[in-house]
Amino acid sequence: MSEVQLAENSAVASAENLPDEQPLYPHSMRAEQSLKNMLGFSRHLLLKHPSLALTLFYLLASSLGLFLTVELLSRFDFSILPYLELTDFLLAAIVNPRSLVISALFFLMYFSLIVLDKKCRQWWGGYAWAMEWTQRMTRWIPMWLSAVFGGMAYLYFSGLVAAQQIYQEIQDKASPEFSLSLIYPMNPGGKETRMLQPVQLISRTSGYLVLYYEKQVMLIPHANVAAFVPLEKSVTAPAGKPAENPPSQSGAATPAAPIKEPEKAA
Repeated sequence: MSEVQLAENSAVASAENLPDEQPLYPHSMRAEQSLKNMLGFSRHLLLKHPSLALTLFYLLASSLGLFLTVELLSRFDFSILPYLELTDFLLAAIVNPRSLVISALFFLMYFSLIVLDKKCRQWWGGYAWAMEWTQRMTRWIPMWLSAVFGGMAYLYFSGLVAAQQIYQEIQDKASPEFSLSLIYPMNPGGKETRMLQPVQLISRTSGYLVLYYEKQVMLIPHANVAAFVPLEKSVTAPAGKPAENPPSQSGAATPAAPIKEPEKAA
């Protein structure tokens, strides 16, 4: 064997004995692998068991809707928990459609952030280094646990914001108003009546309408409701400008009556 062949064989042997090259961001790579496993499980659940995935999504939205109802009424210093039933939990997402929107936005933002994070790691070295440092500091926290706590925090604060928004709309009388007709009379303020208007709908349960009337919360059983009719918003003229006359049935505006000047005293 020639010296050239011996040199080539020794070079190959030394190259095989060299340790594998360490990745530049090992903690980020492990986190990314865990994330891929989570996404693979989610894809498998959606494709193989779509009914189970939809059920879990609806249960999440119902939990958020129930939390939204309790939080909203707590701002009126009223606890709705003693009046709730199991069906109220199952229908909470339908009673509060905002919970469905917030839950759908949660999953949309979650997958969007995953894609954006991967792109930023490839394009921006500073971001990749920062995420590597973050993963090194939190390497003892499982990725699935971080995702669960992050999702719970998002849903919690989103529920608080939605409850505050609905509460402010009711206080400002920006929410729809209704006329409520009762089967059996009530005595609000010591005066018997069968009609309450205008009232604002805060929420509803399987057994009650939760209304806001004259700065107080009222629970009206469904069995005592004869009619629940929406009222049209009255148009208030701005200061210094007279209100326009409402149109007649033919569609033309009713002419204003002439204003008579006061007669001067003789």
